[in-house]
Amino acid sequence: APVLVNGSISPLSTTTNGGKSTYQGIELDAQQSLDTRYGAFSLYGNISVNKAYFSSAFSLYPGAAMVNPGMPLTYRPQHLANIGAGWHLGSWRAEANLHYASSQYLPNLITGL
Repeated sequence: APVLVNGSISPLSTTTNGGKSTYQGIELDAQQSLDTRYGAFSLYGNISVNKAYFSSAFSLYPGAAMVNPGMPLTYRPQHLANIGAGWHLGSWRAEANLHYASSQYLPNLITGL
């Protein structure tokens, strides 16, 4: 089947600076180990709360929508968490981990919104 193309195609591309951004956050981490005759057990976890946003205005090209200071950066979850438990005895080892990432802002090119 033929490929139909509307408009012109240009071999030129440009790179545009995405402006300035600010990253702020806090992370808490905890770990506890316990040695027993059944092996060494450990529990561990961390949680972080982050804020990543544009701190300057810019536009990708003339006529495009403006990105304004305070708008969220894409692909940066605000909350991250990990929790896990481990055990080892001699050469035997087992671990279980859970990871969580909160929702993230996606650009219009991906979501179509």
